[in-house]
Amino acid sequence: MTVLLDAETIVLRGACGVEEADTLLALIQQHEGFPVDLSKAGQVHTALWQVIIALQPPVTGEPADDFTRNWLMPALKLAATP
Repeated sequence: MTVLLDAETIVLRGACGVEEADTLLALIQQHEGFPVDLSKAGQVHTALWQVIIALQPPVTGEPADDFTRNWLMPALKLAATP
């Protein structure tokens, strides 16, 4: 499992495939306000990004993947701006 609850944080670890989107959705809905930590994430399927963008949980951690760090993280910040 690459999406898991660790204390009061939802952690994405390793390669997170489309099959993890439902798990991420459920964890964010059940634990409102818990941050999603991307520091251990590898490749993250677009379905998970869609969940994050739609529900806008706090996002923490510096992703290892250059594309995620340089393109998706700034987009997340823009999506969260009112």
